[in-house]
Amino acid sequence: CFHQETSKLVEASYELSLLIAKVKRPHSVGETLVKPSLLSAANTVLGEESQRKLSKISLSDNTVKRRIDELSEDIKEQVWDKIKASRFYAIQCNESTDIAHLCQLLVYSRFVDEGTVKKEILFSAASETIAKAIDAGGTDTYTRTSGRAEKQVPPEKVAAQKTVLFSNPARRPHDGIDNDKSGKVLGLHLSSQGYTSHITQRKAIAQNNLSRLYRFKHMHPDTKRKLYLAYVRSALIYPAIPLHTLSPSSISKLQSVQNKATRSITNAEWHDFDTSAQLHRQTKLTPINTLLHEHAKKIWTNIEQMHPQLYLHLTFPQETRQIPHRAFPSSKTKILGPPPTPKYT
Repeated sequence: CFHQETSKLVEASYELSLLIAKVKRPHSVGETLVKPSLLSAANTVLGEESQRKLSKISLSDNTVKRRIDELSEDIKEQVWDKIKASRFYAIQCNESTDIAHLCQLLVYSRFVDEGTVKKEILFSAASETIAKAIDAGGTDTYTRTSGRAEKQVPPEKVAAQKTVLFSNPARRPHDGIDNDKSGKVLGLHLSSQGYTSHITQRKAIAQNNLSRLYRFKHMHPDTKRKLYLAYVRSALIYPAIPLHTLSPSSISKLQSVQNKATRSITNAEWHDFDTSAQLHRQTKLTPINTLLHEHAKKIWTNIEQMHPQLYLHLTFPQETRQIPHRAFPSSKTKILGPPPTPKYT
């Protein structure tokens, strides 16, 4: 009975430590706020006996820190186990600068878990040098041996963003490529019916990223706008070609995320009756359909100026021109047309 009671007290300590970690509060809050609140409520509702039992829960500063460290280590081990069990996985390194102007190396991993591609952060570490794009090469490919890569990527050689792909030959069933009606090319999800799945995934990713920025409600609007541009809008508009060719209804799905972002940046409430157009003017944001058109037009202009032969080949292909598929409209034809009217809904 004593062992059972002790194990429940330890389990409660872990549960409360996890909650403290999730709300990102100081570890001392367990001893100064959480535990006194529990004891006060237990004494009022359940009586002194329950209060005595709850008083045995350890929530000191050091205990909470130790619990969180152990939970973090357990999560990391679970992620490593899933990566090792995955047929393919990718390591993505990203350089960022913290508030102390120190270069931080962020390492993420994408892997397949139960048929679903998941993304988890592996670790972050301070880099002694500043990462420069000139130091970066292309995408390197490695073969995994015994769950580890044969080659390490030094932090000082990591550019603003670099992806390292891994494969496990032992788990490869065959060397052929399965025929399928859907797939992904350079991050673009497409199928025989068009890019509908890509729009759905882009919206979900952007919405998830935006929800993480809601915690900065009291931050200056200019700072929140910069976070949105870097963390949310970049996910919405990739890739500009061929997204700018999509129907207005498809683009409106992406626009709905930006409309939520404008309200978050300005802290506007629904009862303020501010229209989406007004909020866009306040935040100096361009509607998604206009932005996609501008980006696509810039890409075609760069191709024409820097690669004229490629531009002519794309504009006037050698083979006989066929009637474009309705699910895959011509990007060039769309660009030559009039610019779209800004759409805020």
